[in-house]
Amino acid sequence: MKHKATLLLPLLLGMLSCSVDPVQKPDGLDGSQVTPAPESAAPGIIMVKLDAEIADDPEAVDLSFLGDYTITRSLPEGGRFDARHHEAGLHRWYNVSFAPELPLTKAAGDLSSTPGISGISYVMTTKSASTGFNDPDFGKQWDFYNPGTQSGTVAGSDINLLPAWEVTTGSSNVIVAICDSAPEYEHEDLAGNMWVNEAEANGTPGVDDDDNGFIDDIHGYNFVVEPYYGPELVPGDHGTHIAGTIGAVNNNGIGISGIAGGDSPEGNGVRMMSVQTSNNNESAYIGNAIVYAADNGAVIMNCSWSIAADTQFINEAIDYFNTYAGFDEDGNQTGPMAGGLCIFAAGNDGTTVSYPAMNDNVFAVASIGADYEAAYYTNYGRWVDIAAPGGDAQKGFQIYSTVTNASGKYGNMQGTSMACPHVVGVAALVVSHYGGPGFTRQQLIDILKGSANPVIYDYNPMLSDKLGAGLVDAYAALSGSDMEPEPVDDLKAETTSNSVRLSWTARADNRGSVPYAYDIYWSTSSLEGLDPDSPAANVTSVEMTPANDTPDGTVLNYTVSGLDFNTGYFFRIRSRNIFGQASELSEQVEVSTGGNTAPEITALDGTSLNLKSHESGTLRFSLTDADGHQLSYALRAADGSPALKGIYDSMSDDGVLTLTVDALAAAEGETYNGILLVSDSYTTVAQNFSYSVGVNHAPAAGTPDNVVLNSRTESLSIPLSELFSDEDGESLSYTCSISTTNIIVRCSVSDGNLNLDGNAYGTTEVTVSATDARGESATCSFQVLVRDGSSEIDLYPNPVVDMLNIRTGTAVSADITISNAAGAVVFSQDGASIDPFAPVKVDMSGLPGGVYYVSVSGEGINSSSSIAKQ
Repeated sequence: MKHKATLLLPLLLGMLSCSVDPVQKPDGLDGSQVTPAPESAAPGIIMVKLDAEIADDPEAVDLSFLGDYTITRSLPEGGRFDARHHEAGLHRWYNVSFAPELPLTKAAGDLSSTPGISGISYVMTTKSASTGFNDPDFGKQWDFYNPGTQSGTVAGSDINLLPAWEVTTGSSNVIVAICDSAPEYEHEDLAGNMWVNEAEANGTPGVDDDDNGFIDDIHGYNFVVEPYYGPELVPGDHGTHIAGTIGAVNNNGIGISGIAGGDSPEGNGVRMMSVQTSNNNESAYIGNAIVYAADNGAVIMNCSWSIAADTQFINEAIDYFNTYAGFDEDGNQTGPMAGGLCIFAAGNDGTTVSYPAMNDNVFAVASIGADYEAAYYTNYGRWVDIAAPGGDAQKGFQIYSTVTNASGKYGNMQGTSMACPHVVGVAALVVSHYGGPGFTRQQLIDILKGSANPVIYDYNPMLSDKLGAGLVDAYAALSGSDMEPEPVDDLKAETTSNSVRLSWTARADNRGSVPYAYDIYWSTSSLEGLDPDSPAANVTSVEMTPANDTPDGTVLNYTVSGLDFNTGYFFRIRSRNIFGQASELSEQVEVSTGGNTAPEITALDGTSLNLKSHESGTLRFSLTDADGHQLSYALRAADGSPALKGIYDSMSDDGVLTLTVDALAAAEGETYNGILLVSDSYTTVAQNFSYSVGVNHAPAAGTPDNVVLNSRTESLSIPLSELFSDEDGESLSYTCSISTTNIIVRCSVSDGNLNLDGNAYGTTEVTVSATDARGESATCSFQVLVRDGSSEIDLYPNPVVDMLNIRTGTAVSADITISNAAGAVVFSQDGASIDPFAPVKVDMSGLPGGVYYVSVSGEGINSSSSIAKQ
């Protein structure tokens, strides 16, 4: 089913999810490899697995380094089941208790290095995976029947339960274990379907009346660590909610309906056993609980929890349940199914990892809402086996079921914890209907997965194959026929090259059921004497499973590929139902394969590119194969060519290969010659191509004019194309800066312009840089003057000590006269050239202090101003 898991140990249970960290070592543990103890691990206790030769002599292991400690069997003496506990190796597990102040990780490391110990596990806390009768609240159970009449729902997003109830409503011969908080076993809607250990209920208190290793276990047992460990169950909402979905008593005129709750108000549905492993986030011996369930008749187990890490002891207990459930201590099948099935919630973290759900030895359930869409919280992955309604509070639809009497008897919850019991309930219906001698856990798995509705993938295309086989379908699971399926009577074969396409018609039996699967056989020798159950070494076979909703008369197809060319082959086929019963073989058909046709390469854009050093370009090639073979391709440099650089490939669904060349990732001035190789695994064809990258040319800078801004708020935008050019025509990146610490002007670059925004009076130098894609750059600089444009001339400094600067806003030729307060001319110059960036300088150092008058007159200017001389 999924990835492999390790086994289990006692765990700390919190509401539905255990977290156990295993430390396992084949042929001796290395303490340096011990997994650090999670925060959820119980202090002062670690489970150890002793080597087989000292399994009954724990004192042979020297644990004195722990100080004061005790070592006791993890599983109690198993009574009449003790022999098979030994056969499964569970007797080798011991609980080692020590001072809780001793760090767990150090203790685990020391234990793992101790001779005689071959495995360890922490005791952890579980993590919850919940985020037609007269029962009055059935209308709230959209998960059982969803007509799509409420806003936000889609008709059919349910478990298709109503028609299933026409087949069976559950049998009291089927025992379902709820590994969780204990259900409210005296609940008005549950009591009639609770499992009762009659030997203990009618026996002597304080005595193991049924010799199962447990005393007074009437409805199950509490495996939460001391002081809870014992026969007294402590009901919890989570386990009670799960129990209601699976087996609430039907037709009793109160509350809700249960999937496998029977049809009698007294309760004739499946029996629900409590193996309590959760109570207020306390630790629990989960492995012990699973073993107990197997020993006491349960064949299906609901596990709506996860753990922080995989653990050896729990996995050993799950394997024990899978193997021994349904059998007595002597190996006789006494239950309705040979072997058990542990059904796990996938988890509520929205991730692809969850233990033990993703392990091979369990059956994992993801969650959907009332609209077929995956619930926002559900975990997912190819390890998920199936999906079921678990509610989605963000969309307003949770799962309505029983809760404890203290919590109001009925209520809503959501989570994969709630999805899980839907699958458990349907599994219980399947076992109720089909169960009996010879019915196996694998048949139950095949029925659940083979009948699941893949419609959920129409609503969850991004989660393809990650929600299991589809949505659990109760009616489809009960609709399989146990009649021998109809044989195939119209097998046909067509050849293309070395592939053979088989076609035949699906025929329904007298009950209207089409075959669940088909076995296809082929060989280069005649199959007239074929034994389909033991074919000869030269016969190849494959199982083909069509969609579970395949109607009678559907033409089915299967293609056998990779055969030898120009060779004769014989084919036969038989039908199988979901129980493994097979039809007679079809008549054999004989065909001959053809030869191979080489692939073809068609250049769609030519075979060469000439790129400037900054450009990119594409070459497209259509790759086809007349025989329909799957093609592969490779690129390599031609002889004498440098290694291909800057080339990237992508293939479209319609067989077009696009080669994208990024010249920047290649060497400038280089020519690359490449070869495209295309193969159909039998023949390889080649296509030459080339691309050349030109030499890069650095940007060139112009000589910009200086700029005058006539106020501190004036702005100017200069097109960068006036400042720079690039021979290659590429887009350049630009930066700018000013030379002064005082921000005379703010410069920026946007939309292809250099923006200058005045800020303070003064002169600064602006430097602009342009850089091309290969990092080559050029710079240019110019002066920017910010002045008060309301004045025709600027005189500075004022007051002046020695040198006076006379500046105008534009370049002019003018006469300059400087007079003292008495009107005497102290300086004059005719035809002076005055520029904003080249002011006239007058030496006034020899003049006495006082007020002076400066007059500037000429074409377009006539201005006088005073200055002070110090």
